[in-house]
Amino acid sequence: MNSDLISVIVPVYNAASYLACCLESLIKQTYRTLEIILVDDGSQDTSFQICGAYAKKDSRIKVIQQENQGVSGARNKGLREASGQWVMFVDSDDWIEPETCEIVLNKVKEKNADICGFNLIKEQTTLQSIVLFDSERFFENQQIQELSCLLLHKNTEKGMPAFFLMPLLGPYCKLYKKNILESVSFPLHIQYAEDSFFVLQVLARCQKVVWMNDSLYHYRWLSSSLVNKFDSKRSDNNILLDRMTLEFINKTYPNNPLIQNAFHVNCFQRIIRTFHHYIRNTSILEYFTVKKQLLNFINQDIYQAAIHDSTLNFRRHAQKMQIMLLRGQWFLLLYSLIKFHR
Repeated sequence: MNSDLISVIVPVYNAASYLACCLESLIKQTYRTLEIILVDDGSQDTSFQICGAYAKKDSRIKVIQQENQGVSGARNKGLREASGQWVMFVDSDDWIEPETCEIVLNKVKEKNADICGFNLIKEQTTLQSIVLFDSERFFENQQIQELSCLLLHKNTEKGMPAFFLMPLLGPYCKLYKKNILESVSFPLHIQYAEDSFFVLQVLARCQKVVWMNDSLYHYRWLSSSLVNKFDSKRSDNNILLDRMTLEFINKTYPNNPLIQNAFHVNCFQRIIRTFHHYIRNTSILEYFTVKKQLLNFINQDIYQAAIHDSTLNFRRHAQKMQIMLLRGQWFLLLYSLIKFHR
């Protein structure tokens, strides 16, 4: 394994419109010792051809084609093929600053850390810098649990919108030491928020994490992306994910009240996001159908434990109202609150 080599893993699926921008940002990195692994996940557009054309121009690019397995399958394949001591993930519709690899590798070596994290710029109609911390932060040993708690509860108690945690939640915006990723993978049977579970597993294996204040990653916000599409099976996905997360927490952090409370806050957030997803994407005429589905969802034991956790403490008025309505199962009021208040 080359001690200086960074393996950059790019999952590719029907990304022809944006792929060139991503690849140009990688081949123009000021740090040249890169292995760029493009995993085409059964694209039906010209993505595979674009990958091949770039591989002919740059010998550092390795193209892998596989039948569609989803983004988790593509990332897992890239991990298995990575030969560098360091790993970075970049999504095919995003891009990074030219000095990114050089800056983060220098920092992770300077701090002798397992992960070097950094911030991002959300590319939408207007640009928005998403900064996780106001200044550089260093976490060691037990302090890393602070990041795990932050990952789980998404800073709800402080009234901070979840999107401010974007650099932490996904596999991007980080340089990983390859050995901490051994025997860790993205779950193939989860469609939503699977990347946060991956990060949760990785943090549990770290001894040192450094987080820089630089915004080096450009996240292209697309309304057509998977996370923004309505899916009537999302509640099933969320139940499966949260059961898997609870099992991991009980095994990794037994009898840890901070992690347990963070998980319960995470469950509350999951309930509210699931309610928003269903209610705002269905008509009033479908009220009774939606009510039945969502009541079945919140009556799961993991969510009932979270809803009735007496240690939950929210500062924002809307969150206090929502938890009160959930505890009392005043579904019509909660439905109206979400449906008619944007």
